[in-house]
Amino acid sequence: MAKQPKSETTSRRTRTQTGSGRRVSLTQAKKHTKASPTVQRRDPVAERNFDEHLLGVAEQATQEAHDAALEAGLSVETIDGGAVYRQDPDGTRTEVRKVKPPVPVNTTKKHRLR
Repeated sequence: MAKQPKSETTSRRTRTQTGSGRRVSLTQAKKHTKASPTVQRRDPVAERNFDEHLLGVAEQATQEAHDAALEAGLSVETIDGGAVYRQDPDGTRTEVRKVKPPVPVNTTKKHRLR
């Protein structure tokens, strides 16, 4: 293996840049040669529109599944006003049991996970 000229050698701590003869630490060299990463910023309006669209699709799919189950002769249970109700295919609606009220959630507050 042939030795390289001193101006092109690289060691762990420092390296000599070709042409300038100036010694630069590797950390300094990395700072100047590292390409800046491309950061994709989130568009809050697009996210809100997507969330609203997704909720609309979910509501539509739920309603279609509810209707399909009734048409197939199956009963469907729903929660309405703090109680669970069973709706039969013939249209009768009976209360099954009471449920606890929903727990309010603050969606604007951020929490740090440990």
